[in-house]
Amino acid sequence: MFHAYLLCLFQKWVPRYGFKRAAAAKEKNWLLPVPDRADPNEDQFSKMAKTKNENVAKNEFQRLRNLAKAKNVKIPRVGFVSADKLSAKQVLI
Repeated sequence: MFHAYLLCLFQKWVPRYGFKRAAAAKEKNWLLPVPDRADPNEDQFSKMAKTKNENVAKNEFQRLRNLAKAKNVKIPRVGFVSADKLSAKQVLI
């Protein structure tokens, strides 16, 4: 079986995914550049973490939309539909 590996900055082979990848990412991103027009006092690490959390939430939302589409459940394009507006069949799913 083929395992995908990634060459890190430190010339070590680390897994592309899995628990050892997170440790390698911390080693790799120990220094982040500050963009020219950004506030120099802004924490770039928290900004990177916020961006990652937003991407994870977006991916999870898309995954749920894909599951609903696969089960032929009608979902709204924008907003939230409360349970009282759903049919009995949609509530059970």
